[in-house]
Amino acid sequence: MAYDIDKPIISENFTDEERGLIVDYPDPPVKWTVEDFDNFLVWAVEKKMSDVIISSNEPVWMSRLGVKVPVTKRPLNTQNIDDLIDGTARAKAVSSALKGGYERNFAYEFKRREGAGYIRYRFRANAITSLVGGAMGCSLTLRYIPHLPPSLDEIGIEDELRRALQPSDGFVLVAGNTGTGKTTLLGAVMAEILRTFGKSIVTYEDPVEFMLKELPGRKSIIDHHEFGKNFQRWEEAPANANRRDPNIVLLGEAKERETFRGMINLGNIGKACYATLHTSRVMNIITRVLDVFDHFEKPQIATSLIMNLRLLISQRLLMHSNRKQRVAIREYLILKSNHRNKLMQTKIEALPFVLQEMVESDGVTFLDSARKELKAGNITKDDFEKLEYELE
Repeated sequence: MAYDIDKPIISENFTDEERGLIVDYPDPPVKWTVEDFDNFLVWAVEKKMSDVIISSNEPVWMSRLGVKVPVTKRPLNTQNIDDLIDGTARAKAVSSALKGGYERNFAYEFKRREGAGYIRYRFRANAITSLVGGAMGCSLTLRYIPHLPPSLDEIGIEDELRRALQPSDGFVLVAGNTGTGKTTLLGAVMAEILRTFGKSIVTYEDPVEFMLKELPGRKSIIDHHEFGKNFQRWEEAPANANRRDPNIVLLGEAKERETFRGMINLGNIGKACYATLHTSRVMNIITRVLDVFDHFEKPQIATSLIMNLRLLISQRLLMHSNRKQRVAIREYLILKSNHRNKLMQTKIEALPFVLQEMVESDGVTFLDSARKELKAGNITKDDFEKLEYELE
């Protein structure tokens, strides 16, 4: 299929509400250089974007307030995107390597002068090939990473949850879909801990997101380690942490069997471990971990995991009633010894149902959290009812 680069391929028939979310990038170039792209990214950050999406024979899209919107009309061709991939990855062979069926995750950073100093812009990037009209295309997605996380006050953490987020040992597991603020939440927790005296934190991430070594006024030590640069296999991370004896270990997104196994070993020797998982509800967190293990291992792993659980959280973002920002709602369960004892006596296949009962009786549900935001006027009744219908 032939594409006319001067002819818009995206509909221009938007509702008033849809058009209110769309912003047009002024004067996009015909062919993008890395410098052009940097200028665009600065503009996108100012427009409160979270993700930028560039795909062959598509205009540039970005995620704004959780909604994907086009911000240019002219499509980009594959060669131009290949050039941007190589430029942002800072390696000429990256776009060629993708053609072998591999994806590439990397961090992209640049600085802009601001007064007497500089502002640093950091992004988490993913590049992969795609099919376009039967030919090989490509896609580049970048997520903005603020230099430092917001505070726990700024993200509205409840007092009860604030205390539970800093256990002396055991696991804090944060669940949610992509782009729901899981990493931001844990970044805020790490910053809070670093403002206290005498702690040691090590993080293992892909890539490193918040640069907490540069947190002003910290009283504790932190070391960041990035997958592919500072360590090559995820199973190395827990073993390395064990040798260094930190108080706290942040494992970023936990999804590999050996990462979970290592995390459990760290919990068994008294470390506090934090990780994020891609699952949407608290009730699914334990089985999400167990799913990566063989059937014969699951009972032993389940026992060790449950013994170390301290806090389970799931987070999602709703549109604010002003339609200019988003609001975090959270369901969570602070686990006490009675919860752990009951879970250890529960068959694995029944764990989600028992966990949900615990959240409803002893924790906070998504609807509890959303009801509070509705009462405060932060979300609309229509959005609350949509959530209520979804969770029924």
